[in-house]
Amino acid sequence: MSPSELNDRLFTLTLDFLVVKNASNHYWTHVNPALVRALGYSEQELTSQSSMKFVHPDDRHDTELRAKNVVMTGSLQDYENRYITREGRVIWLSWTAVYDPKDNTVYAVARDITRIKERELQIAQQKLEIAAASKLNALGRLAAGIAHEVNNPLTIVYGQACRLRKLATGGSINQNELQQISEEIEDMSSRIVRIIKGLRAFTRDGSNDPLEFVSVKKIIEDTLVFCRGNFKSSGIELTFDEVPDDLQVYARPVQISQVLLNLLNNAYDVVLEAPEKWVRITVVITETHIEMRVSDSGSGVALELRAHLFEAFFTTKPVGKGTGLGLNIAHAILASHGGDIFLDESAPNTTFVVRLPRVS
Repeated sequence: MSPSELNDRLFTLTLDFLVVKNASNHYWTHVNPALVRALGYSEQELTSQSSMKFVHPDDRHDTELRAKNVVMTGSLQDYENRYITREGRVIWLSWTAVYDPKDNTVYAVARDITRIKERELQIAQQKLEIAAASKLNALGRLAAGIAHEVNNPLTIVYGQACRLRKLATGGSINQNELQQISEEIEDMSSRIVRIIKGLRAFTRDGSNDPLEFVSVKKIIEDTLVFCRGNFKSSGIELTFDEVPDDLQVYARPVQISQVLLNLLNNAYDVVLEAPEKWVRITVVITETHIEMRVSDSGSGVALELRAHLFEAFFTTKPVGKGTGLGLNIAHAILASHGGDIFLDESAPNTTFVVRLPRVS
């Protein structure tokens, strides 16, 4: 068998998709039977009109740019785009191509990666569903904390309103007493409004929020509103060191608050059955970074588990108690801020560090 006959046989029998293209336009001059079968058009239909007709409309512009780039660079590696078959089905192809300037021709080979893309989509959907379940779990915790935080001021408001009614019924209202009751009701109502406002901000998706200068103290205080009640009712001491009011980070505050709350919830689970029950937030300022450190009185993280802490779906919690996405998502959030989150293995107690670039 001559080399020419061997090439023709390979072109005909290979399961990969082979095309030869004129580099001056988008017409395929040769297509092999595998591509004919995949797209459902005849060889004449595929070679008598622009190949862009078969490309998915959303991918045509980028495909044209890549075709020009092949001529400029001489090659193309693992380029993925979509095609529409005669039956209207969308398939994904991954292309590798080379340009031969001698005859101004592009030689390309492609593989059908539709099943791979479908599996990737399924996995992405599963991750979204698990993330949604994780958020629902977090919202359940929030509800318990918010109920406690709102109940206290509501009790005071109700008590003062009853007191005011009794004074009015008695017909004698002292002006100073009336002012004191009114101020108490106003303060407690304002506190409830702040809690609800914070809850609305916290529970939405903050990934598209612009970065802004925000007080570190405010981020911590806003986060503690959602969990302080749970900690107190469980006998867990929750404290944080005072930080300067003017200490700021350049961040999306909702996302950083979500990260901190996740760390606090994890610490809550760890120390709930511990003989000592405390969780502490400290802020460390270095020349280049600001660190918010969450420490707890738990027994620590086993050495063999430390390398897996930030892997997706890894969790040390019992089935149904954790999704294994909290720290993984937190890591992605901090990376988008130019920061980091890690376990401080040198700390005497279990300590997770949220590190952000210092801006002041």
